[in-house]
Amino acid sequence: MIIGTGIDIVELARLHEKIERTPRLVERILTEKERMLIPNARERRLEYIAGRFAVKEAFSKALGVGIGAEFGWHDISILNDDRGRPYLEYHREDFRNVDWQMRKTHISISHERTYVVAFVVIEEN
Repeated sequence: MIIGTGIDIVELARLHEKIERTPRLVERILTEKERMLIPNARERRLEYIAGRFAVKEAFSKALGVGIGAEFGWHDISILNDDRGRPYLEYHREDFRNVDWQMRKTHISISHERTYVVAFVVIEEN
């Protein structure tokens, strides 16, 4: 049974401007583990950051809480398995409880020249 869905879209040029104005924004959005995996190539770097930003926004929407007191940027990391498929790693203690272990989260990230979009589905097994 699906218990939440969320979607977010990020305009790459707008995010680039924000990062230029506030370089620490990347540290605020990404966990240390995510920052260690940022690609070196300029285009890929921005797509990577935007993808993680979009997934976190979409995940918060699927939870129905948004980014704030109930869910923060560093509560999850978006990583990739050996085949490149994105998955979530939970850092917040309440995401590690039995209820969350009974849920499955599906993530999709898509890049286009000027936009990145992410979709999240949370389902209960």
